[in-house]
Amino acid sequence: MWSPDGYGGYNYVYQYKDHLGNVRLSYADLDNNGVVNASTEILEENNYYMFGLKHQGYNNNVVSGNIALKYKYNGKELNDELGLDWYDYGARNYQPDLGRWMNLDPLAAHYLSHSPYHYSFNNPIRFIDPDGRRIVDRNGNEVKVTVNTDEDGNRTASYEFAKGTKKSTIRNFKRNAGKVIGAMIGSDKGLDLVNEAIESKDNISINLSSKVKTDRLGDTSIKVTRLNAQTGEEGPSDIEVNVYSGSIDTLTSLGASTNEETAITDEKTNKILDSWKSNNLTRKQKIGSVGGHELYHAAVEKGRSNSEEGAENAEEVIAKEFGIQNKKKKE
Repeated sequence: MWSPDGYGGYNYVYQYKDHLGNVRLSYADLDNNGVVNASTEILEENNYYMFGLKHQGYNNNVVSGNIALKYKYNGKELNDELGLDWYDYGARNYQPDLGRWMNLDPLAAHYLSHSPYHYSFNNPIRFIDPDGRRIVDRNGNEVKVTVNTDEDGNRTASYEFAKGTKKSTIRNFKRNAGKVIGAMIGSDKGLDLVNEAIESKDNISINLSSKVKTDRLGDTSIKVTRLNAQTGEEGPSDIEVNVYSGSIDTLTSLGASTNEETAITDEKTNKILDSWKSNNLTRKQKIGSVGGHELYHAAVEKGRSNSEEGAENAEEVIAKEFGIQNKKKKE
């Protein structure tokens, strides 16, 4: 960010933002000595209530009249003309003391279950509205996952997509991540892993593929990791999780075969088959247990867990929980 220096040039103003894009600290090296003096060169500190109203009585400007300091909540420009104190999001104006938009949602038809003036599902800690038209989470994802439990304890997942999301994107999600999530949440361990993934700062893409891999049922990889520009520390990552239903189906058929030529001799693979058989897992439940294994790997990759062996344990726990459910259904 830059601001005029009064001599035909500009001063650079640096800003520290939190995970929702809120500008928390603005500072500059005004005397160009390579050191920021806290008493004269921290231009502004901002602390906000949940819906964006700024705390009063402290965090005041050290240097006022700076254009850069107009950008605050969600990184948007505060319009203080005529005492309005509205934020300009592009498509609409937002009033933080009310936590409501001052204009009708131009795509209100996409959110019929919500008021056209609500801000980010009334959950500004988790969601933001980048331009006044579409709601995304802190990672930029355009889908909200909600787990519902009926009176019998059965769980289902429902998905709410940001307004304007392409139909092809919605179909792709439901065919892939939706099916894996729906399979996992049937167990308590699977539900915990799904919630952990949702609450993480990482952008986790889950794919359900019909491919047959001879050496795996799923895999997990980090595609991109972003670094914090101020601290150099590792930030959010783009993580790809693949569950191969083709491999699951092939392994199931091989496990049921009595042909000695195709008999499985690998100890690890036989352990998986024994778990499937002993717990009488359905195809959906197998997908859920493999999905749990891979989401645990994602947690390990990002340091949210420190045990690689835990992935196999998580898969076994999910399978056993499904097995208990299956046994109860038979009784």
